[in-house]
Amino acid sequence: MRTQLAKWTAGCIAIAAAAVGCYGGGAPSGSQQQGATSCNGQAASCPPTQPSYATDVSPIVFEYCAGCHAAGKSQSGLPLDSYGDLANAASKVQSKVSDCSMPPSNAAQPSAEDRDAILQWIACGAPND
Repeated sequence: MRTQLAKWTAGCIAIAAAAVGCYGGGAPSGSQQQGATSCNGQAASCPPTQPSYATDVSPIVFEYCAGCHAAGKSQSGLPLDSYGDLANAASKVQSKVSDCSMPPSNAAQPSAEDRDAILQWIACGAPND
């Protein structure tokens, strides 16, 4: 358990460090993504240009989530492999993505930008576009 927690923490630190590199540290004005939230557990805000489910969110979910969260998979009780399933689970997804507890530390991790796209999409009302 302690080793798993240490790996999870290290993964979140790595993602947070990447986020700092992308969003902070003297970045030129205007280059910072509005509402960037990677691994800080805070809610995102809806940016002026909303992420699209079809082009932004769905590919991320299929790459990092649907391997477990789909019918017949280990986490089939919380499927995320369709718009309806993801929209219905938006609150839980927001919590798990924003605090970096999902995907689990032993799985491939989305980039800070990918996490933010999901969180911003949820903040925009999870539109089906």
